[in-house]
Amino acid sequence: MALNSLLLCLVLSLSVSELEIVSVSPHGINLSFTLAEPAPAVVFYGTDAKNLDSAWPISNRTRFHLVRLDGLEPDREYFLRVGAFNQEKPASWLPPLKVRTLRPPPGGRLFSFAVMNDIHVGQDINSLMVLPLVPPVTPGFTWKYPVENYWSFTLRAAVDEINRTDAAFTIVNGDLTSWFLEKEFRLAKEYLDRLRMPYHVTRGNHDRQGEEPEDWFKVVFGLDPTWRVIEHGGCRFLLLDDNNPKNGLASLPAGQLDWLERELDARPKTPAFIISHHPWRAGSPDMRPDERARLLEMVKRRPQVVGVIGGHSHRAAVLRLPGGGGPPFIEVPSVAEYMVGYGRFEVYAGGFTYT
Repeated sequence: MALNSLLLCLVLSLSVSELEIVSVSPHGINLSFTLAEPAPAVVFYGTDAKNLDSAWPISNRTRFHLVRLDGLEPDREYFLRVGAFNQEKPASWLPPLKVRTLRPPPGGRLFSFAVMNDIHVGQDINSLMVLPLVPPVTPGFTWKYPVENYWSFTLRAAVDEINRTDAAFTIVNGDLTSWFLEKEFRLAKEYLDRLRMPYHVTRGNHDRQGEEPEDWFKVVFGLDPTWRVIEHGGCRFLLLDDNNPKNGLASLPAGQLDWLERELDARPKTPAFIISHHPWRAGSPDMRPDERARLLEMVKRRPQVVGVIGGHSHRAAVLRLPGGGGPPFIEVPSVAEYMVGYGRFEVYAGGFTYT
C-alpha cells in the first residue's frame, strides 16, 4: 500500500467522533458514529478485548453511520472498535468500547412490535423547542434535500428499518401530520401503507380537527370511535385518544376513562399495554389534574398493566410513578427528529424489553 493511502486509512480510522451507543437489546447493539470524511467503515467486536474476532462491514460511503449488530448472545459483555474499511485491524491507541447486552425476561419470546410517533408529515421546520403558551424558544432548521424533505427522509428510513424486523405490527402513536390537513393525512397513510405488517394509529394534538370541515383523522383512517382495543399473542393493547379534537389540548374525558376501566376490569389477568399520545406520567400544563390523577391511580391499582407508552415530548424517556410500583411509562422519541427514531418492543412470557 502506498504511504499516502496508508496515512489516509489511518486518519479516517482515528478521526471517529460522536461515537454513541443508541440502544441495547438481548441480541443486538445499535451504535452511531461520524467519520472525518465520507468513507465505508467497519465495526470490530468480540467477547475478548484482546481478540475482536468478528467484523461488521458498512459499505455506505458517508460520514454518518448507524449500525445494528445482530445475533449477539444475551447478558454477555462485548467489546467494540470502529475502523476504516479494508483495515486488517482497528486502531489500537484507544481502548475498546465495552457494552453488555440485556438479560431477557423469563420465559420464551412471544413476539415483537414497533412504535412510531410524531412523524409530522408536512413539517417544514424541524427541531423547534416549544413550551406551552409562548413562542418557540429555538429557531429550528429547514432541510429541503434534492429528493425529499427531512420528515420524508426520516419517516421512510423508519419504515424501511421496521420492515427489516420481525415486528408483528406497528403502532403509530399520534402526530401523524403537522397542520391537520386532508392532504397530510392522505400522504401519511401512503407512507405507512408501505409497512409490511398491520399498523394501528392514534390521534396526536397535531391530528385534531381544528377548523377543518371534516375530522380527517377519522375519515382517512376509518376510525369511529378513535379509541379501541387490539389483541395479539395473549396481550391487549388499549389505544386512547387523549386529545381535544378542536384545539389539540390533552384531554381524557370521563366517558373514555370509564371505557378504559371497564376494559381493564374485564380481563384482570391478561397483560395490557396502554397507548396514548400524551405522556401522562410526565404531565404537562394543558392536562386536567383530575383526569391525570384518575388515569395514574387506575394504572397503579391494576397489575396487569405492564407498560404505558406515549410520545409527544419528542424525547426518549422511561419514568415510574412516585414511590415506585406500577408499570414503566415510556416516551418513544420522535421519528421526525431522529433518524430511525422508533421503539422496538420484544414481548416474553415474563415481561418485555424496549429499545
